[in-house]
Amino acid sequence: MVSLEELPTAVLLEIFGWLSPSDLGLLLRVCRRFYGIVSTHGSLYRDVFLTFLDAPQRRNVNWMQEIRDIARLKSICSKKYTKKDEDHVLVCSTILKLLKDATPRPGGQAPRQLPTHLPSYNVDFLSSLFKDQNILRKYMCRSSLYHGTSIGQRSRGSSNDPLIQLSAKLHCHYGKPAEKPIVPAVASLGEPYDFACAKVYNLRHYTAESFWGPFKDDGSGEVDWEKVEASMVVMAVKTSRDKASLWTMPWREPFAGAYAQSYASPHPRKELEPLDPTDPYGISGTWMRLICFLNWGDLQMYNFTRRPETLRSNLKSLFYDQGVSHMVMSLKVTAMEEPGPDDSPDLPVVHFTGFARHLYHPNDPDISSDIQGTCRLTKEGEARWTTVSTFNSNPRWKTECVQIGGVRAAGPVVGNWFSADYDARGPVGPLAFWKLSDRDVWDVEAKDVFPKVLANVFDRAFRPVTG
Repeated sequence: MVSLEELPTAVLLEIFGWLSPSDLGLLLRVCRRFYGIVSTHGSLYRDVFLTFLDAPQRRNVNWMQEIRDIARLKSICSKKYTKKDEDHVLVCSTILKLLKDATPRPGGQAPRQLPTHLPSYNVDFLSSLFKDQNILRKYMCRSSLYHGTSIGQRSRGSSNDPLIQLSAKLHCHYGKPAEKPIVPAVASLGEPYDFACAKVYNLRHYTAESFWGPFKDDGSGEVDWEKVEASMVVMAVKTSRDKASLWTMPWREPFAGAYAQSYASPHPRKELEPLDPTDPYGISGTWMRLICFLNWGDLQMYNFTRRPETLRSNLKSLFYDQGVSHMVMSLKVTAMEEPGPDDSPDLPVVHFTGFARHLYHPNDPDISSDIQGTCRLTKEGEARWTTVSTFNSNPRWKTECVQIGGVRAAGPVVGNWFSADYDARGPVGPLAFWKLSDRDVWDVEAKDVFPKVLANVFDRAFRPVTG
């Protein structure tokens, strides 16, 4: 009987190509022949990578290094808590690189619970790494939300520590917020949800340098991922607690839609607008928008009280009555222009118009508005959305957001809303919106994007009365 190490090299390469990245490294220790085969056949690393993961779209891929990074990532994520910063950097950077390289799985169909999200091998692999909540908290919970340092007038702004920003960015792409603080002593003050509310409703974070949105306070236009994380935590936790999530919210599955080009419309658009084929961001269509807001009196008390210790003791009650508004937006592209000096030169600036209607009260003129806005690519490569909501031709609210996952991602666009005249007294708050369909709101097949109960609500609101 022929032993494994006596098989021809071609046969062994075929067998080894089905091993996992971790097992491939172990072959180097088995025998001299296996070491020679594994160390000299670069194509073997490519075959192993492409067996389990999406093919990278970039050129000059170092397959051997990619496999080593994947194997080390899996090993680190299976270990107990470590405070090695180099491990943290490797984990976050490798995961974000895999999300950047992710592509829709060939022939893959969007699942019923996520009808606009195309599956990906990279996303499946990453999701398997964080089934243990302890692992998740180890790498995604380094921000102020999990250490209780975002409360009151003297709270610091977002950290410029690259590790903290990297951790917050990873958490935003993971999408499912961790709900318990890292430091046990902080639990007596509140939960990450409370600290997130404290951050998004702190008027001192809304400045001209940050464009009143989820950007750093230095005027650079770079995304402040701690701010994005705070908005995500507020909306995700609030809707889950209020049972307002009658349909699938974008943060219920790990890494769902957290990569570029992951959006898939449940049904194609009936008629394309003239500019739609050249719009790189996929703007035209129907979107769901979620807005959270705080009672005016609570907002003023939180921001202008002279007793920070009172805020800490009443943190939970202060944000208890936070409101939620569910809006449906219909958008269409109207113009394109060359990117400006502060934009990435890779994509144009796209202008759009449309309207927003409350899902449950679509005919109420006080909460329905017209919308105009732009989408552009920042120098960092992030999709930045700006909108202005007008009532009777008067601008009232403005938003600044970034899209989780990048251009044409199925992930949500997350950021902040505020007064269009930049009133320093507010109101302000977090918001998110995500695409439901490429079709205009009047042509959406509600049963394809909503559960039955909400589909009936949508149809009553947006189906024209006939007969």
